[in-house]
Order: sequence, then structure tokens, then C-alpha cells
Amino acid sequence: MKRNYYYFLILILLITSCIGKSEVPVNTSTSSEKTIQQQLTSGTIFITGFYAFNIQVACYWIDGKPQVLDTPSSATYSYANSVAISSSDVYIAGFYSNRNSRSIACYWKNGERIDLSITGEFSASSTAMAISGSNVYITGGYSGGGIHRACYWKNDVFHDLAIPENASRAYARAIIISDNDVYITGEYRNSNFTQIACYWKNGVFNELNNPVGADSSACASAIAISNSDIHIAGHISIGDDCIAYYWNNGNPQELYIPNNAESSIANSIAVLDSDVYIIGYYAIDYYNNVACYWKNGELHELDIPSDARTSIATAVEISGSDIYITGFYTDNNLTEFAVYWKNGTLYNLDPLAGSSMVRITDISISK
Repeated sequence: MKRNYYYFLILILLITSCIGKSEVPVNTSTSSEKTIQQQLTSGTIFITGFYAFNIQVACYWIDGKPQVLDTPSSATYSYANSVAISSSDVYIAGFYSNRNSRSIACYWKNGERIDLSITGEFSASSTAMAISGSNVYITGGYSGGGIHRACYWKNDVFHDLAIPENASRAYARAIIISDNDVYITGEYRNSNFTQIACYWKNGVFNELNNPVGADSSACASAIAISNSDIHIAGHISIGDDCIAYYWNNGNPQELYIPNNAESSIANSIAVLDSDVYIIGYYAIDYYNNVACYWKNGELHELDIPSDARTSIATAVEISGSDIYITGFYTDNNLTEFAVYWKNGTLYNLDPLAGSSMVRITDISISK
């Protein structure tokens, strides 16, 4: 699977400072007259994300048409982070705030919200999901009282993920199931507050090699399995600079960026035949990001309008021989546009009226 999601943890910190509740515009698209299941046909493009109407609002697009996801009226923010389609059912993982400003992990099945339980009075979020047969797996984390732990839910039942004894924090970011084996990627912080990239296979912890050294931190953002090969994408950071990295069966490889680029991030990964596609962006400076992908390590910039100021690619999905990439860009007027690329061709997603910000998190194509 692809996933997930560049500076999402930074966004969480930013949004939890939002207070108050504003009126969310009602979408009048004709697609709202049908249920999600009624709109699904072979090749339907389903994309998740969130918009801002003074608060952040979880939403999704079906073939480019947006809809807001159900949350309690008291929620001060909500996010849709991941999507999976199984037969005629659509599952979306995310979270929202309750009236006590505590985050509640949840998922939506065909638009109906289901809250996920944890042990204790913690804030929780769900970050990614995968479906295998009748089993629904969702990764996430919970925090409170100075701790942050990685976890997952299987069919709504909560499970902690094992971490080293010296770990102070842990995060789970992506999940994939292959031949009944469950792989989850993420990272933990050791006693020196260094961030270590890792993954879990069937709950067993595995640390990823960091070639840069002890003065750097690493993150494993996405995973794909091809045959018996484990492909993981992420980044390694030193100070404020991040460099996109790829691990092939644990062997790290720095991803190329232009000489004038300051940093790069890998957000998502997928494999088609023997070709490995890694999605993300590189930064020329703080205000100038360039959406891109790496195919077998070779950099390719994604097409954006000439007036685009910055762009980011967030997720990838392969359907047949077609490659879908999601993202967003900002023009010189600081207007943000949700988009996807199909085989390199850019398509805009319809906006929700009155929104001031948009982020795209994931994509799935119905069979």
C-alpha cells in the first residue's frame, strides 16, 4: 500500500490550537443524492482529505465530486486520512475532536461513522487502513500524559504495537497485508530523543538502518510488498533538512533531488511489475515545493499550471497499468487546489465552496 503522510503530525499540532465552531457549507452536488455504494462502479476514483472552513473538515471525492463526512456537531476538527475499497464497501480512516478537545479515532463505512475504542482517557487518531477478506485493519496512535504510542485495530479491537524498552514515543503510519502477513511502518523515539524508522511484521518489531548516523532522525511513511520484497519509503532528517529515502529489504537508498533543492519527502509507494514508484516532493526553499515521483530511483516532476507557486504529491494507487497520484498545489494568489494525476495528466478536483485550505491524503480505485 501507499501512504502516508508527509508533515501530518505537524498539522495535528497546528489544528489542535483551533477553537470554536463555524458553519460548514453544505455541498449541493447531485452525487449527494446517491449513497456511496450506489456511486461505485468499476474504475470509480475515490479520494480522501480535508478542507478548512475556519475549522478542518474531513471529506472525500467520488470521481472529482466532494462530500463532507459525518462528524458530531460539537467537533472542532476532523480528518480523513486513508481509504480502502472492499467489494461494494468503502472504508475511510480518520479522527475528529470531541467537545473536550480530545481526538477520537474513527472510520467511516459507506459514510457511517464508527468510533474506535482505546484503553484509558487518551486522544487517538487513525492513520491508515487495509482490508483482507472480512478483516479490517486500521493503524494509529494515542497520546496523553506525556506519552505517545503506536497501535492498530483489527475489526475494531484495539492492540498496542511492541516497541523497545528505551522508546519514549512511537508512531504507526502505514499498513499493508500480503499473504496473510500484516506489515505496519512507522518510527519510535529512543531515550536520546532520536527518531528511528521501523516496521512491524505480524506485531514483531524491526528497526530500519539509518546510514546517516546517530545525529539524524528517520521516518518510515509508506510500504509496498512485491513478491517477497519489502519496499519502504520515508525520509531521514538532520536538523531542519529532510532527505527522501527508500529501503529495499532493509537496504537504504537516498533518492536523487536537484542540486538547488534543500530537502525532500517521500510520502507514498507502489510497485507495478518490477517498477517501484515513490511519491512525494522536493523543496527549493520554504515556499517552493515541487510535486514529483521517483521511478526506480529516477526523479520525475509532475505537471502543474504555470502559475503554481508550490505543489506536493501525497499518495499513489495503481489500477491495471494506470498510475494515479494525488496532491495539491497553491497558485500565486495562495489559492489551494486539490488534484490528481493519471499517467502524468493533471486533473482538478471540485472544491467545496467557501473553503480556505485543502489537503489530499489517499486514493483508491474500485475494481
